[in-house]
Amino acid sequence: PEQKERSAYIKLFWQRDKAERVLLEDDARRLRRILGDVPPEAIDTYVAHLSAPGALTAALDWYRAMSSSTPVDPVGVPTTYVWSDEDMAVGRTAAEACADQVTADYRFVELPGVSHWIPEKAPQELAAAILDRVATG
Repeated sequence: PEQKERSAYIKLFWQRDKAERVLLEDDARRLRRILGDVPPEAIDTYVAHLSAPGALTAALDWYRAMSSSTPVDPVGVPTTYVWSDEDMAVGRTAAEACADQVTADYRFVELPGVSHWIPEKAPQELAAAILDRVATG
């Protein structure tokens, strides 16, 4: 139930044209709000790129390609899942359940005090998790 509530925004993303209009209207006010605590200069860059014709549609099509009924094939390659405890979109239960879908070596890395936007908010910690995987296989 908690993850279902966290994922409610996806219902808007699934609505082709409406989602693009809603997210980009009023100088992309809602898109900027979604990006939350990302540094303002990065938000401006993302908004500029996503405002290009077809760009936001392409980004939203990732969400449109999935649903709760989309089959999930087991992942058979070594996997590191980096999650943050202040992620508003993915809760702990859902994040930890990802391990159930991986048949190879699996690592769960938690970054405390970081929001959903891990690459923007904790780039060094994310790079360290990636490099640790590369170094240790």
